[in-house]
Amino acid sequence: MSRPETQMPWACVVGDPIAHSLSPLLHQTWLQETGTLGNYSAVKLSTAQFNSTMLQYFADSHFLGANITLPHKQAALDLADIVSPLAQQVGAANFLYRAEGKIYADNTDVHGFLAPLLRVLDQRGLSKKRACVFGAGGAARAVLIGLQQVGIERVLLCNRTDEKAALLSEELEFSNLECLAWSERNDPSFSPDLVVNAGSAGMTGFGKLDINLAFCHQETLVYDLVYKPLLTPLLAQAKQKNLRVLGGLEMLVSQAKPCFERLFGAKPPQDSKAMNRALAQLEQDGAK
Repeated sequence: MSRPETQMPWACVVGDPIAHSLSPLLHQTWLQETGTLGNYSAVKLSTAQFNSTMLQYFADSHFLGANITLPHKQAALDLADIVSPLAQQVGAANFLYRAEGKIYADNTDVHGFLAPLLRVLDQRGLSKKRACVFGAGGAARAVLIGLQQVGIERVLLCNRTDEKAALLSEELEFSNLECLAWSERNDPSFSPDLVVNAGSAGMTGFGKLDINLAFCHQETLVYDLVYKPLLTPLLAQAKQKNLRVLGGLEMLVSQAKPCFERLFGAKPPQDSKAMNRALAQLEQDGAK
């Protein structure tokens, strides 16, 4: 795919598929609100197109950078001249940008996960909190690293395929991380303060996360990183049990904010206009 014909600063989100992405809506809203000159679009690139096209984009002096989504987060690491320590630890980059003539790779997924969480839970108390994380892919890795950063006391990792959870646990080597067998998912060794769905279960087109939240206590927070649908089966179950909930849209917006500031040099407004527009778009998509 050729680069857009534009003489203004521009950036994009790259993935395959990409039509579902809310990133253009968020960034365009912030550009309008801050009065910043620029354009942000969605670009569909296949695995075969990714490297050559991204290098072509970065050769354009007007190009600022790109948010990277599946299936290119590993390829983005390999493309970059400089990789941030966090992106190296996560093993994936969701953000490429230009600085001092170099292509930098970074990861804002950890920040995106933590920012909403820390608005609900006091970080000073997290050293006494315990969590159950479901999933063993890239999102789960970012979640586990984020929980380690804020000093969580103990984490159980559970995945439908036990071997994948074991492999991720071995790679991270966190002393407070242990695996919970899928067969024991509804009977963990403790009642967690935080439950996180970091997998695709519950997403539109996928099966639901097959767990029973009866093991939670009254103050448990249930955080589902899925945002399509807005009310996932897991969040619906949590609400039925009067548990606190966080949805994935808040993570999406939170991970986009530092990218926007780096790309366009302006802080996203603190108001909820972009969030409200994203909510309206998701509700409209859900009605189709």
